[in-house]
Amino acid sequence: MAKEIDPSASMAALFATRLRRLRLNAGLTQAQLGQRTHTHPTRINQIERTTGAKPTLELARALDEAVGAEELLVELWPYVYRETFPDWAREFMERSERATAIRSTRRPSYPACCRRRTTHAPF
Repeated sequence: MAKEIDPSASMAALFATRLRRLRLNAGLTQAQLGQRTHTHPTRINQIERTTGAKPTLELARALDEAVGAEELLVELWPYVYRETFPDWAREFMERSERATAIRSTRRPSYPACCRRRTTHAPF
């Protein structure tokens, strides 16, 4: 069973849960909705799970029309689009704030063109 999305987690999550509810109420599968909006069903799945890129305004309009949402998704779209960071980045930032030290265990590597060259002066 799919993991339930918390609509209060982000605007993208709210958009996702509304889209899923509207799609199910319209009696459509993700494949059928994808066909009606000229979008791959995987893209619909990504939007509903908030794992892919944010929907474009054009796609929000097409989804709205396909599920009969009366502009609901279009009204939510600016808030989704303005969200600065994806969900995975927020978790990283929250953990970074609580961290007392951040360490790197790997030495940086530089491309050969940027490495410092040592030359010996001829004697």
